[in-house]
Amino acid sequence: MKQLTLLGIFCLSFFTSTVWASTEPSTLKTAQTLVEQGALNWDTKVQHGQLNNGMNYIFFDTHQDAELKESNNIHIQLVVHAGSSDELPKQHGVAHMIEHLAFRSTQHYPDSARAGLQRLGGSQGQSFNAMTKKDMTRFMLTLDNQRQLESALSILKDMTFYPLLTSNDFELERPIILEEWRSKLSAHQSLNQQKARLINVGTPTPIRSVIGTEQSIKTMPIERIRAFHQAWYTPNNMTLVLMGPLDSSTVTKTIERLFSDVPYKTLPTRQSKKPALPDTLTIGTLTAPQSRLNRVAYLFRLASPIESTLEDRRQGLTSYLTRKLLTDQIRRQSNSIEQLSGLRSNKSEIAPQVDAIAFANRFEPGQMQDALTDLLREIERLKQHGFYQDDFSRAQASALQTAQRNIVAAQSRGIFWLSKMVNAATYNTPIYDATLYNQLNIALLKTITLDDVNQMLQQWLNAPNRIAYLQKAGNNQIIEPLTTDLIQLLCAQLSRTQLAAPAPFEAVKLKTLLAQTQPRPAVLQQRQAHLGVSQWQLANGDNLWLLDTKSWNAAQEDNKVRFRSVSDVGYSNTKWEQNYTQILTQMIDASGLEGWTDQEEQKWRQEFHVNGQWHQEAYQRQYNASVDAEHLQAVLAYYQQTQALKAIDPEVYKGYLKTLNRRLNSSVITDKTRFRRAFTHHQFEHVDDVNQTLRTLVRYPIEHFSNAARQINQRPVTYFIAAKDAERYLPILSQYLGAIERHPANESITKKVATPTLTHQQFTLVGNQVPRAHYRLEGFTPLPWQPQLVTIIPNLADEFYAQLKHILRSEEQGIYSLKADIRYDMAKQGVNLSIAYSSAPNRAEELATSTQQVLNRWTTSLDSSWLAEQKTGFSRIESKRRHNSESLLRRLQLSVERYGSAEYLDRVKQLPETFSQDNLETLLKQLTWPSLIIGTMQPDHDRSLTVP
Repeated sequence: MKQLTLLGIFCLSFFTSTVWASTEPSTLKTAQTLVEQGALNWDTKVQHGQLNNGMNYIFFDTHQDAELKESNNIHIQLVVHAGSSDELPKQHGVAHMIEHLAFRSTQHYPDSARAGLQRLGGSQGQSFNAMTKKDMTRFMLTLDNQRQLESALSILKDMTFYPLLTSNDFELERPIILEEWRSKLSAHQSLNQQKARLINVGTPTPIRSVIGTEQSIKTMPIERIRAFHQAWYTPNNMTLVLMGPLDSSTVTKTIERLFSDVPYKTLPTRQSKKPALPDTLTIGTLTAPQSRLNRVAYLFRLASPIESTLEDRRQGLTSYLTRKLLTDQIRRQSNSIEQLSGLRSNKSEIAPQVDAIAFANRFEPGQMQDALTDLLREIERLKQHGFYQDDFSRAQASALQTAQRNIVAAQSRGIFWLSKMVNAATYNTPIYDATLYNQLNIALLKTITLDDVNQMLQQWLNAPNRIAYLQKAGNNQIIEPLTTDLIQLLCAQLSRTQLAAPAPFEAVKLKTLLAQTQPRPAVLQQRQAHLGVSQWQLANGDNLWLLDTKSWNAAQEDNKVRFRSVSDVGYSNTKWEQNYTQILTQMIDASGLEGWTDQEEQKWRQEFHVNGQWHQEAYQRQYNASVDAEHLQAVLAYYQQTQALKAIDPEVYKGYLKTLNRRLNSSVITDKTRFRRAFTHHQFEHVDDVNQTLRTLVRYPIEHFSNAARQINQRPVTYFIAAKDAERYLPILSQYLGAIERHPANESITKKVATPTLTHQQFTLVGNQVPRAHYRLEGFTPLPWQPQLVTIIPNLADEFYAQLKHILRSEEQGIYSLKADIRYDMAKQGVNLSIAYSSAPNRAEELATSTQQVLNRWTTSLDSSWLAEQKTGFSRIESKRRHNSESLLRRLQLSVERYGSAEYLDRVKQLPETFSQDNLETLLKQLTWPSLIIGTMQPDHDRSLTVP
């Protein structure tokens, strides 16, 4: 799908003939003409309107979009323009409660709207869901055919306008809401809530969580919920969004027939949500015991009025350019000066028509004032010097290119149409015609000058309403007060100092990549023509497997090449311990091409479309890239040079030492880490002392890592290439890849991955800082890889998850979020079972018993009809996999690793037949989970936090 890069969302309702002094008459005339042609009007491809009762609707017929015209999916979203910020003081959480209750009993669906949607074939979380935010509540449905449209809309109408909102329903739903609240508790959330209150200081409406509090959820009377629904759930406060392959006139008639009888109601007076912006400085301190970050921040808050004129549109684009220039300049400063490496800037909307320009800097304990001084100095430097003309010219040219790309990309927006319509519904803005609107942007961008952006920068950095805060890590016991006097003193001192100009832009030249070639051809080892597979040995001994996607009718462009290299340097190996290997390979990847800066390498990769990624697993290290054939030579040259690394980059080495030392010096251990360590100890009967490893690593000189890096890069590699007529690329592959220096290896260094101890254990750990219990179960069954068995496992995982969720959430109502999976682990050669959820502390034991009961009996429902259904679904998916080049490449790699040939590819057509009763019974008999570890983490009441 083509993505659109937005210059911003702006609301313009009319055009004025404002003339700017720097604007040429022809440019102004162009802008006026574009407005007259409809640049600020609705896109004619989008149907929109309003019923007599005030209900708005937006519809897009997907037949109009090349990317969507073959899809039968229908997307329905109903936006209710009311959320938690509309609640009265004693209604905390009721907007979210209504979202839940809407799926319960309604006037025409007394057994629940959820049941009605399920009868249409829907499943919650996948085809229907809802969400609540500060300013809106959104209900979302997805249908797979238009026959369901009217029924689905009828259910949606009943859910939103005619829910019964009974006390009985609320008592059933209350535990689920309570567990949703509990599942979100964390020290991190506490920190975010503190920050939100501080940044929004002066807001008329209280800043609080959407979900409510434990107290409000437990005690909220149903009458207050009904009152909120009665006040805000009215058609003149809603927008219906529809997207699908439907005739617009039919849709309009359907909407009118179903929704026009709902009566209009006068809405309550909305309280202003804008914070007051007096000429003051507000100081705050944020604390969280488990936070590892020390940060000082300085914010400017300023009014940002809704755009309503062409001059406003121009100001919006000026703001866009100013923000980009500011971000780039601060990043440049942080890259050029070591003590500014943690400096960042950001501009965001914090409330309707209120923006914040924020600067933040990290610091080590005892160095807060230095970090604050550095931050304020860079703000003053920008005030004194503004932006460079060259930077402005580049930003303006980039924005013009973006607008031009948007015109091209908008010819087929795909599913992006849906988000455009939801945004339009949420913010009450039009969906502009992309061509006219971006042509208008182009015309206006040409009128903006360096003076314009520098004037806007001055407005931002001189805004009198400011907020400063100190965020302290949990282990930071040093008292360094952040005060108004300190900030005023530093600002006064800096304002009297003539500062040097900011670091200027330095153009990055396109370097030449000097790759080596080896003229010796590859030697054929084997060929399986009926599979389109051949194996070759390169001049340096590496193996190359070619897969001709044409033999499989793979759905990919003719010129696409998939490239994968695989070595045996996984993090579990016989040469180095796990943590050492992981850090070492990260250093290698971060070092990039030897002698090149990050900027030089990035420019080269962009020029030649090299976007490969390194990935490490327990038993192997991979490099993956997918490129057009015309760029294959560049990818091969780049990959070759990554293998020629002679030394770790000193800056990379220094950065890792700094990070490792910071971790060693931190005494903060999160609850999650403590629980994971305890679990690992019970599962493997030992826990690696990571800190001991780190203490060893920080003593190694850079030469030690460089020597190990060379050893890694000289390990033998096996390549897998998938392309149409793949053997036509053999000459260039053999020349570049065969020239890489390799040292012969007599044997693999892959070390057998540790498997869980075959024992049953159960433990309880006390330590959680929030009122929540964590439950975790990990099971393991050793099982050699067998296609006829492991193919069935993902289907077992889906069934197990569905049954467990039904019991724990729907029947027990004890959890909100669940993770449960059954997965084959190739490295461990066995099947992993995992379950994780959180609950009320006093229900942990009860839910653990229910979990065990499900685990004991869930396979009894796996009868012949279930098996037949799974086989049908698998066959449908498999028919696509057999024509997908990525799937084929992955299976070729698996086949080579297991059999040394393409044997597995020969069997894939028979995979649906593995769904047999005999294979299912054989697999289930073996899944006895001889390793089964169950852990529960309960709150530590002596250190529990109260999280709002």
